[in-house]
Amino acid sequence: MLGGLAAAAVESAFQAPLGVRGLNAWVASFHPWEAAYALKNYSQLLEELSIFGVGGTASGRLAVEKEFIRSVLAAANRQDERPRILLTVANNRRHRIGDRRLLRQWIGTSEGQRRHIHELMRWVDPVDGLDINYENLFPMDGPRFAVFITQLAQALHARGKYLSVTVERNALLYASIDWRDLSTRVDRIRVMAYPYHYARSRPGAVSPPGVVRLLAERALKYIPPEKLEIALPLYGFDWSPQGGKLVTTMRQYRQLTRKPGARVFRDARTQCARIQYDVKEGKRGKKRAIRHEVWFEDPQSVAYKVHMLRRMGVAHIGLWQLGVGNISQLFELIKESPAS
Repeated sequence: MLGGLAAAAVESAFQAPLGVRGLNAWVASFHPWEAAYALKNYSQLLEELSIFGVGGTASGRLAVEKEFIRSVLAAANRQDERPRILLTVANNRRHRIGDRRLLRQWIGTSEGQRRHIHELMRWVDPVDGLDINYENLFPMDGPRFAVFITQLAQALHARGKYLSVTVERNALLYASIDWRDLSTRVDRIRVMAYPYHYARSRPGAVSPPGVVRLLAERALKYIPPEKLEIALPLYGFDWSPQGGKLVTTMRQYRQLTRKPGARVFRDARTQCARIQYDVKEGKRGKKRAIRHEVWFEDPQSVAYKVHMLRRMGVAHIGLWQLGVGNISQLFELIKESPAS
């Protein structure tokens, strides 16, 4: 939940008219001041804004960040033109991301689905629709998930509301879901082109262009271009032998570039922003240098993939997430990107 000062910062955000068609983003309360800055400066460039603000509790009820959602909506509703605003619902609960217990409670039975849809519909009036982001789907979850989404789409469309479905790449590739059929029932299917490297993996690009291209090619076989969105990340990791640590804002990335002896460069193959630096650890006289590798999705690396995807005919691009600080160069580069 946001405090009063952070909520006030978000409420003062929206200023300008709508901008680039097909450009969408999430906004979350993880970095409230960065989110407020991004909303103020870049929201006018978005066609769609999703408020990442609903998870679940251990009992299966919705956990709603009411203050953050209210703040974003208050800011948006003060302007004449605004992006389409969706409320993202994720199967996350405290200290658990992609929680399968919530999946079982929400979609595991017909009664659970009915109860969950009823509770979801209580929150749609202030927004234009819902974005369902249920992660960690197993192949056996596919049929139940498809039934749930179909029923939710019917309920939302009956009230003139919009429904998008955000899925991990593994769900697209391996879940037992007829994506062609499901795409006729929903307004958008958003495929997450990340993370290909993560905290417990070896160092590497979170979203390498080559594998993003293959994912988009596969998605376009099942999903019409006008219904497909490829979502790209705006973050990275700082890896050491102990694993990776999230680098979530441009401010954090720039701090790492100032590490003593840091080597800052761009990876030629992935266009990812790179930093290598050493940290001496151990007791006096027995210190040794520990190598750190930073791979970060910065404006240039993201814009490179946007150009690639638009040339492939992907109509919609998603950005996770908007609240990453001053990324004006990204939006300038995206606006320059050809439509095809």
